Amino acid sequence: MVARRLWNRLALGAVIVGAIGCGGTGEGADANNAFVGLWNGSWDSNGLQQTGTLDLAVYFDGSVVGTMSIDQLALTGNVVGKITKAGDLEAIAGFGSIGNYVLKGGVALTQTNTMASSGNIRFLSKDYGFDFDLPPKSGGSETSE
Repeated sequence: MVARRLWNRLALGAVIVGAIGCGGTGEGADANNAFVGLWNGSWDSNGLQQTGTLDLAVYFDGSVVGTMSIDQLALTGNVVGKITKAGDLEAIAGFGSIGNYVLKGGVALTQTNTMASSGNIRFLSKDYGFDFDLPPKSGGSETSE
Protein backbone atom coordinates (compact mmCIF):
# COMPACT_ATOMS: atom_id res chain seq x y z
CA MET A 1 0.00 0.00 0.00
CA VAL A 2 2.81 2.43 0.90
CA ALA A 3 4.65 1.52 -2.29
CA ARG A 4 1.52 2.21 -4.34
CA ARG A 5 1.03 5.68 -2.80
CA LEU A 6 4.70 6.47 -3.41
CA TRP A 7 4.35 5.33 -7.02
CA ASN A 8 1.23 7.53 -7.50
CA ARG A 9 3.02 10.57 -6.04
CA LEU A 10 6.03 10.03 -8.28
CA ALA A 11 3.79 9.68 -11.33
CA LEU A 12 1.84 12.84 -10.42
CA GLY A 13 5.11 14.73 -9.85
CA ALA A 14 6.37 13.70 -13.29
CA VAL A 15 3.14 14.95 -14.90
CA ILE A 16 3.37 18.31 -13.10
CA VAL A 17 7.06 18.79 -14.00
CA GLY A 18 6.30 17.85 -17.61
CA ALA A 19 3.43 20.34 -17.80
CA ILE A 20 5.55 23.15 -16.36
CA GLY A 21 8.35 22.41 -18.82
CA CYS A 22 6.07 22.69 -21.87
CA GLY A 23 6.50 26.46 -22.02
CA GLY A 24 9.38 26.26 -24.48
CA THR A 25 12.09 28.83 -25.08
CA GLY A 26 9.99 31.55 -26.67
CA GLU A 27 11.69 31.02 -30.03
CA GLY A 28 8.73 29.27 -31.64
CA ALA A 29 6.56 30.36 -34.55
CA ASP A 30 4.30 32.43 -32.31
CA ALA A 31 7.12 34.45 -30.74
CA ASN A 32 7.05 38.16 -31.57
CA ASN A 33 9.45 39.18 -34.32
CA ALA A 34 9.35 42.89 -35.17
CA PHE A 35 10.57 42.21 -38.71
CA VAL A 36 7.61 40.07 -39.81
CA GLY A 37 6.14 41.39 -43.03
CA LEU A 38 6.79 42.23 -46.66
CA TRP A 39 9.64 44.62 -47.45
CA ASN A 40 10.91 46.15 -50.68
CA GLY A 41 13.64 48.70 -51.30
CA SER A 42 17.18 49.40 -52.38
CA TRP A 43 20.60 48.10 -51.42
CA ASP A 44 24.13 49.21 -52.27
CA SER A 45 27.69 48.03 -51.85
CA ASN A 46 30.47 50.55 -52.27
CA GLY A 47 33.11 47.80 -52.25
CA LEU A 48 31.43 45.88 -55.08
CA GLN A 49 30.28 49.12 -56.73
CA GLN A 50 26.82 47.62 -57.13
CA THR A 51 23.27 48.64 -56.37
CA GLY A 52 19.93 46.94 -56.70
CA THR A 53 16.65 46.08 -55.07
CA LEU A 54 15.64 43.64 -52.34
CA ASP A 55 12.14 42.19 -52.09
CA LEU A 56 11.81 40.19 -48.85
CA ALA A 57 9.15 38.34 -46.90
CA VAL A 58 9.94 37.75 -43.22
CA TYR A 59 7.86 35.09 -41.49
CA PHE A 60 6.91 34.68 -37.82
CA ASP A 61 9.73 32.18 -37.24
CA GLY A 62 12.25 34.68 -38.68
CA SER A 63 12.76 32.86 -41.97
CA VAL A 64 13.37 35.11 -44.96
CA VAL A 65 12.61 34.49 -48.64
CA GLY A 66 12.66 36.87 -51.57
CA THR A 67 14.68 38.24 -54.45
CA MET A 68 17.73 40.46 -54.85
CA SER A 69 18.64 42.24 -58.07
CA ILE A 70 21.99 43.63 -59.21
CA ASP A 71 21.41 46.64 -61.47
CA GLN A 72 24.89 46.71 -63.03
CA LEU A 73 24.73 43.03 -64.10
CA ALA A 74 21.00 42.88 -64.89
CA LEU A 75 20.69 39.81 -62.63
CA THR A 76 18.08 38.72 -60.12
CA GLY A 77 18.64 35.95 -57.59
CA ASN A 78 16.59 34.18 -54.95
CA VAL A 79 17.23 34.99 -51.29
CA VAL A 80 16.76 32.58 -48.38
CA GLY A 81 17.83 33.05 -44.78
CA LYS A 82 16.82 34.14 -41.31
CA ILE A 83 16.45 37.28 -39.20
CA THR A 84 16.47 36.71 -35.46
CA LYS A 85 14.28 38.68 -33.06
CA ALA A 86 17.47 40.48 -32.02
CA GLY A 87 17.99 41.63 -35.62
CA ASP A 88 20.80 39.36 -36.79
CA LEU A 89 20.53 38.68 -40.53
CA GLU A 90 22.08 35.70 -42.31
CA ALA A 91 20.96 34.99 -45.86
CA ILE A 92 22.18 33.71 -49.20
CA ALA A 93 21.33 35.26 -52.55
CA GLY A 94 21.94 32.84 -55.42
CA PHE A 95 22.93 34.34 -58.77
CA GLY A 96 23.53 31.22 -60.81
CA SER A 97 26.62 31.45 -62.99
CA ILE A 98 28.35 34.21 -60.98
CA GLY A 99 27.81 32.46 -57.63
CA ASN A 100 26.23 33.35 -54.30
CA TYR A 101 26.26 36.43 -52.14
CA VAL A 102 26.26 35.62 -48.42
CA LEU A 103 24.58 38.47 -46.54
CA LYS A 104 25.33 39.06 -42.84
CA GLY A 105 24.57 42.05 -40.70
CA GLY A 106 22.42 43.75 -38.15
CA VAL A 107 18.87 44.78 -38.98
CA ALA A 108 16.83 47.46 -37.22
CA LEU A 109 13.53 49.27 -37.66
CA THR A 110 13.87 53.03 -38.09
CA GLN A 111 11.46 55.64 -36.73
CA THR A 112 9.75 55.67 -40.14
CA ASN A 113 9.14 51.86 -39.92
CA THR A 114 11.82 51.11 -42.52
CA MET A 115 13.93 47.97 -42.11
CA ALA A 116 17.54 49.09 -42.39
CA SER A 117 20.76 47.08 -42.35
CA SER A 118 24.46 47.57 -42.49
CA GLY A 119 26.62 44.51 -42.91
CA ASN A 120 28.77 42.46 -45.25
CA ILE A 121 28.35 40.65 -48.52
CA ARG A 122 30.73 37.70 -48.87
CA PHE A 123 31.46 37.03 -52.52
CA LEU A 124 34.32 34.92 -53.90
CA SER A 125 35.86 34.62 -50.40
CA LYS A 126 35.99 38.41 -49.88
CA ASP A 127 33.82 40.62 -47.67
CA TYR A 128 32.28 43.82 -48.99
CA GLY A 129 30.22 46.32 -47.02
CA PHE A 130 26.56 46.71 -47.89
CA ASP A 131 23.54 48.68 -46.70
CA PHE A 132 19.83 48.47 -47.40
CA ASP A 133 16.70 50.44 -46.62
CA LEU A 134 13.43 48.57 -47.05
CA PRO A 135 10.11 50.25 -46.34
CA PRO A 136 7.07 48.00 -45.91
CA LYS A 137 5.92 46.73 -49.28
CA SER A 138 2.60 48.19 -50.34
CA GLY A 139 -0.19 45.66 -50.59
CA GLY A 140 0.69 43.66 -47.49
CA SER A 141 2.27 43.90 -44.11
CA GLU A 142 2.13 40.42 -42.56
CA THR A 143 3.06 36.94 -43.57
CA SER A 144 1.77 33.77 -41.99
CA GLU A 145 2.87 30.18 -41.49
